[in-house]
Amino acid sequence: MHPPTVFTLKKSSIGRLNCMFRCSQPCLAAALTATQCRSNADCTSPSSPGPICSFDTTIGGVTVTQSSTCSNGVDAPDVRGTCVGYCATQAAYLTAIKCGTVGQGGAQGTPSVCSSSGLTCLPNSQCKRLACDPSTNAFTTEPCYGFCVVAARTVNPGKMQPDGRSIVAGLSTAPVAASFPCASLFDSNTMAKLGVDALCSTGVDPNSNAPVLKIALGPQSIFMPGTDTLTVSSTQTALVDLLDLTQKFTGSNINVAPCNVVIGQPDSCKPPIGLIIGPAQVPAPCDDSTATDVIFDASHSSDPSGRAFKNVIWSTTSQDIKMITAVSVANNAKALRLVLPGSDNLNLAEGTYTISVTFTNFLGVTSAPATWQFTRVAGGSTPVVTLPTDLSYRIAEGFKVPVTLMVASVCANQKVIYSWVPKTPSTWAAIPGGTLYTKKDLVVPGPVPDVTAGVPNVVTFSASTGGTAVTADVTLTAQASALQANLRGPQGDIRVDRPVYLSAAGSIDPDDPLGVKPLGITWQCTRSDFPTPCFSTAATGTQSGLNWTIPPNSLGIGVPHTIVASIFRTNANGAPVGTPVATPAVTFTPKPAATPTGRVRRVCGSGNCPIRHSAENDLALTLVPDTGSDVASVAWSSQQITNLAGASAFDLVIPSAQLPGGSLTVSATLTSSAGTTSSTSVTVPINARPSCTTPQTGCLRVDLTTGTFPTAKFSAQAAGFTDDDPTSLRYEFGTLSATGTRNIISSGLTPTYTFTGIPTGSTQLYVCAVDTDGARACSNTAVTVSEPQAGQFSVADALTTFDVGHLAGTGDVSVLASGAQALQSLSTCNTGSTQTAAQQQQVQQL
Repeated sequence: MHPPTVFTLKKSSIGRLNCMFRCSQPCLAAALTATQCRSNADCTSPSSPGPICSFDTTIGGVTVTQSSTCSNGVDAPDVRGTCVGYCATQAAYLTAIKCGTVGQGGAQGTPSVCSSSGLTCLPNSQCKRLACDPSTNAFTTEPCYGFCVVAARTVNPGKMQPDGRSIVAGLSTAPVAASFPCASLFDSNTMAKLGVDALCSTGVDPNSNAPVLKIALGPQSIFMPGTDTLTVSSTQTALVDLLDLTQKFTGSNINVAPCNVVIGQPDSCKPPIGLIIGPAQVPAPCDDSTATDVIFDASHSSDPSGRAFKNVIWSTTSQDIKMITAVSVANNAKALRLVLPGSDNLNLAEGTYTISVTFTNFLGVTSAPATWQFTRVAGGSTPVVTLPTDLSYRIAEGFKVPVTLMVASVCANQKVIYSWVPKTPSTWAAIPGGTLYTKKDLVVPGPVPDVTAGVPNVVTFSASTGGTAVTADVTLTAQASALQANLRGPQGDIRVDRPVYLSAAGSIDPDDPLGVKPLGITWQCTRSDFPTPCFSTAATGTQSGLNWTIPPNSLGIGVPHTIVASIFRTNANGAPVGTPVATPAVTFTPKPAATPTGRVRRVCGSGNCPIRHSAENDLALTLVPDTGSDVASVAWSSQQITNLAGASAFDLVIPSAQLPGGSLTVSATLTSSAGTTSSTSVTVPINARPSCTTPQTGCLRVDLTTGTFPTAKFSAQAAGFTDDDPTSLRYEFGTLSATGTRNIISSGLTPTYTFTGIPTGSTQLYVCAVDTDGARACSNTAVTVSEPQAGQFSVADALTTFDVGHLAGTGDVSVLASGAQALQSLSTCNTGSTQTAAQQQQVQQL
């Protein structure tokens, strides 16, 4: 309803540009004009239009320029703003305040009529109308009758957003700006649907500018729009009226409409995205004994919501009964892989085959068909490989293009030659060597060089055994990583006679870790007795880069002040690029000098703490008293972790098992030797672990759970894992030892794996979903492998015929690893056979 006071500053010098030993020419930047500035210090001359250096181009007359200057012998960015009057920077704020108050009225102080319908003029003895005197660059006030307010503060009906991961609900009036766990607003029944890690924040609708409540659903959310409703807890204090902090928002059985299931409309639900990865050519087996399954993998398909698919439907245009049967089996299991068994592959007729798959998500929206076509060719003519041909990745994280080779397609004495060559453009610095890479998988670590977000690069892959090569163009599209906005400053009570230091310098652009490109910043300060401004004059302190120092005795005693910064990328001209990212808020209350004060700090060993703490690790905090402050004791508390109430040491360690997802706020009550108390707190963003959305059945699906040695194979699929960023999960497959130790067999982006070479007896297979911070969730299941019948299998014969050279010729590390496991299983098989020294050497070779 009313925007808080906004102060804007552009970061003017971060990093070093285009220089190693000396500056480019010209060395010196042009002198500042009378209206140009880099900071407020450049706006003090009598000819200056005003005392504020602004970089906010929405203010009339403000322009921003960017060039280079010479600093200590190297090039540095030179960003210049415009000197303006303080009143000009507050114009939007003052307009909003005047719209939100009622004039003094007649001689007896009668109320005026509110201009908007549905509002009531509420008398308020503290009501003041603000104005700005340009001659003094200071606020002035005059009395007013009261405020135009709504009769009730309610959370209004909302709507599921197109991504299926968030809800936006209306608010009857503007609330105090806040971000908090939804558990502090809604009742327990609502939270069971939203997910325990759901996060709530206030904001405005970008189209109507009306106040809204944004709900980011938790990873385990099962909320169904159109069916489930929202109910505000009667005891909540997290959401209150901006103009009257004693008035809480209410609401029960609040409806949430679904997004539009009709594709193509502005509010349409985002459909699932289908993708099939499979071989483009399927050669006949080199001989009947090497006939293996042919797999068409759709496990890289995704839904924007991060939830599991409601339905999976495969189809084929072929009339071949073998293909029809494979499709039927996959549909009955709602499988993400279509498998043509080796026995059917052996007798597949020559020709071209087409398969398709569609996905339906929890909202009932169905994807466009993903289609794949393959051709049956002669055996031994070309290797069978599968790989994704369209891949998006984050610049900061890098990427891997995994290639799966069908070992049986490589005949004896053949060797596979791989190559990756840039196509568009013809050279690419990300490719090792720039023009040719000869490993099976293309792996490029982040940050990926020589790319632009949204602009695809195309590379050509080929694999050959000396005959016809199989080739594929792979489109790789870079995505800008989300800015990691961080604000460091005091939380809780502070001494009014000391400066306040605020820093967003810990904010990170993951795509620019060296800070070559300047970041922009805006500051917002709001007092709890809004609309009273944080500062009554232009004396707001020193703002430099991403830092702000507020001088002593410049803030009101006993009044909470909330500071939020918004960080954004900038272009070459200094203008904002992309959507700004808000930092967590810091709220502090200036108190008299005798108050005991201190700060809660995270303890992260010898290095700096990451912005998000990993839920895999314990969280260590310490209370650091301010210099000269008398702090005799400390008591810890948290609304999210109730058993902290008894903690009283200056150091606190919270076990990882107790950490929530999203964020954790921990408060400390400080007591002086004279008995004076104060409080401070810290809010730590928590990187939640991935989670399994089907804990009753687990998230590891195995097609069969029994088999006979040594031919037993188990097709495993990770299904039902979700995370706050499900697109960046990788999957580890392996076996568990009797003591629970994990033995990793495969790790990659593909959520499927086929286990082979499993020894006789019962074995626990497992899969872990791992996020970019190393947090993981795991699921396991048991399979049983029986011994072959007497006389039907000889370990000695199997070891004798085991062709290590054939496996090495594939050039595939995963094939070699599987071969090593198979040999190990053969060596331990209890069939009365004894290994020779040569056979033992084969095991050691792998």
